[in-house]
Amino acid sequence: MDSELEAFVHSVERFNELPNSRQNEFLVYFRTEIQRAAFATASEIDAMRDQLSLQTFRTAQDLSERARKNDSRLVLFIKKTRGYALERKRIEEIRAVVDARPARRALTRELEKILEAVPMGPRRDYLVEALGCFQSNFLRAAVVLTWCVSYDVLRDWLFGKHLAEINKKTQTWKKPLVIARLEDFAEVTERTIVDLGRDIRAFTKEEHKIITGLLDRRNSYAHPTGRTISPAAVEAFIEDSINEIVKKFS
Repeated sequence: MDSELEAFVHSVERFNELPNSRQNEFLVYFRTEIQRAAFATASEIDAMRDQLSLQTFRTAQDLSERARKNDSRLVLFIKKTRGYALERKRIEEIRAVVDARPARRALTRELEKILEAVPMGPRRDYLVEALGCFQSNFLRAAVVLTWCVSYDVLRDWLFGKHLAEINKKTQTWKKPLVIARLEDFAEVTERTIVDLGRDIRAFTKEEHKIITGLLDRRNSYAHPTGRTISPAAVEAFIEDSINEIVKKFS
């Protein structure tokens, strides 16, 4: 089963008890708002229902009927070229339900709290965008931007606290490097800098393990590896980044 789909339906309280037509609204939302498809087809919704072991339903008829009600106030779907999308008001209603999960609300508040303490500048700009992506379900973008902030924090901390040890170590490299400015870190990869922090014992073994794990997860989500991503996975990534990097090394 698609783990991303499974995580999504688990985020909807009592999803399995909802009427079939209401379940379909959430599934169209998943296809168009989470997976960012331009529309959802009846066959795609039926396939998701099958993956979730939901009862068979007259999906094609249901979508068609609710896209052409005589009373416009009852229209829930908009007919596209080859499928359907949700009407804007219903998108907002479903988003409110999905975003109402306690973990998501708490993490949003935590990000907003951190944001208030960050002065104007590039790091704050990235945090603003990360928060916006997280709230809008641009999940991969939220991961990438959160890592950008985390790495910036690590880089600043290493430069401010361990510059002498860093340069002592980099002078022994096959291609020696002198770090004189923050921008000089760009001469090598992020993983090289993280490993360098461990080599000079700026990071403990456990800290290095956590940081490299976050970097590996960022790489998996940011590149077209085929790895699925769910809201819960993004929440975990952001929470770990905040607690294990941003708060600890700021």
